[in-house]
Parts: sequence; structure tokens; C-alpha cells
Amino acid sequence: PDTFYYLRDSRGAEVDVLSTAYGDPWLLEIKASATFHPDFTRGLDIYAPHLPAGAKKYVVLGLGVGPGMFKDVNIVGYRHLPV
Repeated sequence: PDTFYYLRDSRGAEVDVLSTAYGDPWLLEIKASATFHPDFTRGLDIYAPHLPAGAKKYVVLGLGVGPGMFKDVNIVGYRHLPV
């Protein structure tokens, strides 16, 4: 079965969703925002090095912004998620 986790460390770094659904692990940071801000990737940057190569990273913006990239993070509106 697919499993979903919320991650948070003692310093407050967090990722909203970690899952292995659909194969490779993926991380989601979900924001109720129409615009992207680089700080949105903080938790992804902290946790991603602890995952296997091929882990996918997404920031999901709740107001439907179209797809884009920042560093190695996919920026998508919730309507554009690839799952």
C-alpha cells in the first residue's frame, strides 16, 4: 500500500508529504499561494539528500499556477500535479 509521511525535525524544518507511491520517493511542499518564493524549498533541500537518487521534489501552489522549475524542484499548481 502507498504510505504518506509528514516530516519535521527539532529545528522546525518540515516537508508536508514524503511518499513512495508510484515508484521513486517524492517530497511535496504545499503552499496556499499564487506566487513562488525560494524559501518554500527549505525543507525539501534539507531532507532530499537523505533519500535515494531519483527522488522527486515538488512545491505545490494552491492557487493553480502553471508548471516551472527552481533549482531541481518542480513548481506546479495543484491542477498540474503529475499523479
